[in-house]
Amino acid sequence: MLRNSFVDDSSTDGTIEEVERLSRADPRVRLIVRRGEKGLSRAVLEGLRRARSRIAVVMDADLQHPPETVPLLVEKVAGGGAEVAVASRYAPGGGVEGWSVFRRIISRGAVLLAWLLIPESRKTSDPVSGFFALNLGRVKPDIVSGRGFKILLEIIYTNPYARVVDVPFTFRGRRRGSSKLGPSTILDYLLQVLQLSSMPRFMAVGALGSLVNLVVYTLAFTATGIHLLSSLLGFEAGLIHNALLHDKVTFRNRSLWRSHSFPRS
Repeated sequence: MLRNSFVDDSSTDGTIEEVERLSRADPRVRLIVRRGEKGLSRAVLEGLRRARSRIAVVMDADLQHPPETVPLLVEKVAGGGAEVAVASRYAPGGGVEGWSVFRRIISRGAVLLAWLLIPESRKTSDPVSGFFALNLGRVKPDIVSGRGFKILLEIIYTNPYARVVDVPFTFRGRRRGSSKLGPSTILDYLLQVLQLSSMPRFMAVGALGSLVNLVVYTLAFTATGIHLLSSLLGFEAGLIHNALLHDKVTFRNRSLWRSHSFPRS
């Protein structure tokens, strides 16, 4: 049975009262109110963790995400062809309504930055979309931290072997309220990308590995006076150091994913 869960961070705009009214008339409608917590990503994770079905769809409730796209997303995931179906503004046939040139540039820039620094994000044309479907039998929300603003980006990152498909849609103009996009949102996104990117960690591990190489070489040469033997020992120590840290630090998302046993659905 299709269920609709609304996650609300104790808003005062009448959302809680309206959803409660709907839930009394229809048991498929459920309200999840988070007290003392804020943040879109963590709100999405709360909804996913409390989902009662194998397939879950994440979308905004302000109708900027068209409900008629939901069956297409569900079909892609339920059919077994993918673990993640992304409603994409940038896939052929997709688009946006009512955006300024500035908003378009910011959005495209966010996509390009993700593609550049997070290889897993290249599986979709819109890794910063907030409209997507998941197979919860294969994509587990409990390994996602929800620290960043764009939850889809972290889901794809923490599930590097998940199959991802795009479904084009047109992002509708806002009828009420105002966009949350601002300097703080942009900064949060930049920090999230840097946290998820393997490039800074790769460089740090490599630099530390060079230091390990030098230290081991120096100790070995001091003890033996044999340059070739000391060089080999230093090289091997640096190699082992880099291999271990790259697995645990640089590519930690793959180690984290492997630590969970997911049955094929």
